[in-house]
Amino acid sequence: MPAADIEIFLARLYANEEFLKQFIDSPESTINDNQLSESEKASLFVMDKSDLLMATSSFRHKRNAYKKKG
Repeated sequence: MPAADIEIFLARLYANEEFLKQFIDSPESTINDNQLSESEKASLFVMDKSDLLMATSSFRHKRNAYKKKG
């Protein structure tokens, strides 16, 4: 999988609450449903879920603030 694809996967985690919930509830199937390399899969399996949730919350807050401005 090209680097851009792993970035798209991560962006989906940050921006799509349903995809994030799917990943938190069933990381193995979510990861395996996407065509990721073995090293990319391994890095996602060890991702700190609390850090991920904190980042998604921060991004959501920023998106909402941006929407209110514009």
